[in-house]
Amino acid sequence: MPMKMLKKMAKNLTNNIGLKLLALLFAVIIWIVVVNIQNPQTTVSFTTTATIINSEIITSKNQVYEVKDNSDIIRFEVTGPRTIVKGMTASDFSVVADMDNFIWNNGVVAVTVSPLKYKNDVTVKVINPNIKIVVEELVTKQFAVVTSATGTPKSGYAEGDVTCYPGTVTITGPESLMETLEKVIATIDIDGMYDDRTQSIKPLLYDIDGERIESKNITIEPSMVEVTAVILETKVVPVVIDYFGDIKDGYALDSLTVLPQMVTIKGKRKDLQDITKIELPAEILDLSNKDSTYELPINLEDYLPEGVWLVDPDQNNCVIRAEIAAKVSRTIEIPVSYITVLNLDDTLALEYRQSTVIVTVAGSERVVNKLASSDFVLTLDFANASVGTFTLRPDCKPIEGVTSIEVSTVSGVVFVINVPDDEE
Repeated sequence: MPMKMLKKMAKNLTNNIGLKLLALLFAVIIWIVVVNIQNPQTTVSFTTTATIINSEIITSKNQVYEVKDNSDIIRFEVTGPRTIVKGMTASDFSVVADMDNFIWNNGVVAVTVSPLKYKNDVTVKVINPNIKIVVEELVTKQFAVVTSATGTPKSGYAEGDVTCYPGTVTITGPESLMETLEKVIATIDIDGMYDDRTQSIKPLLYDIDGERIESKNITIEPSMVEVTAVILETKVVPVVIDYFGDIKDGYALDSLTVLPQMVTIKGKRKDLQDITKIELPAEILDLSNKDSTYELPINLEDYLPEGVWLVDPDQNNCVIRAEIAAKVSRTIEIPVSYITVLNLDDTLALEYRQSTVIVTVAGSERVVNKLASSDFVLTLDFANASVGTFTLRPDCKPIEGVTSIEVSTVSGVVFVINVPDDEE
């Protein structure tokens, strides 16, 4: 019985075998179609930065390489079932450029992109498969560090010397960049400061056009320097000067000024505390035989006390201006009431025998013609006076722009003040 059943089953299986195989093939095709309809093949693009390995092949030769035109940014396409590809990211792939494969004469290295998973389910197509590499010799040079400060100190204070230690650094980098390197600068922030400050600062590199140079292939040794900014106090003082020599006969000094008239100086407190003015030496201004306006440019810093500097360097360009004009003379009557009496004993009094005193002045026309009685300070000293008549010449305080002042004498009488009997 079992044998008969087996023979019957074999007969059924082999009966119309061609049709049965065709049906099986059709079923497989239908299955594949259904699968692809529900999970079709999909292509997705990725972008990432390639990892460069074995770079010591170049660095061991005292050379350095640089990737050009961002060519290490690699774009590739991944094709596979949608359910797989849509869930992948760039980190699911190894994107490597092996410098063992660097083509020296072309300056390129090939990039290999490999899936880290689903290796049998996806295919990868690299859009830009090569990285452009430029190889240069490393060059080492020493540069002095230029110090600077940024910001504004607290009001009443100013920037002093800015120094750094060490004063030089060693720079190593690609030859092309080192040829453009012009200056190494370390800048300290002094905004709002009122005392000295020291900071560790990373020096920055600049080319001849003042543009910043930045490259991962440049090293600075040491990488940090100690920058110290000295903060000084400030003070506003006038600039004054006298002169020597005799102005030409018939002419007089109209005015003598220094431009700027006021300057702001800076220094340590101990150096500023006794300074009330910047007095220029008279020997630098010779007005001998001068008969017209004369100007003398000087460098003001040459005449500053030790330990004192100008806050504004532009004020260093100083001009001394002596205005000289034809001399004129004039006679002015001044009431005797304008005379100040000095040192007269309380028991004495005086009475003038005239109402005015005559003053003759000579000097520059601009000054002399503007003089009024109130411009004269006249005094009479009665320290040794005695009762009786007197004839004295009042003293007159000098007036700027007036070369000579002649005062006439005044006369009068000094008498004892009568004291009432009840006050004796």
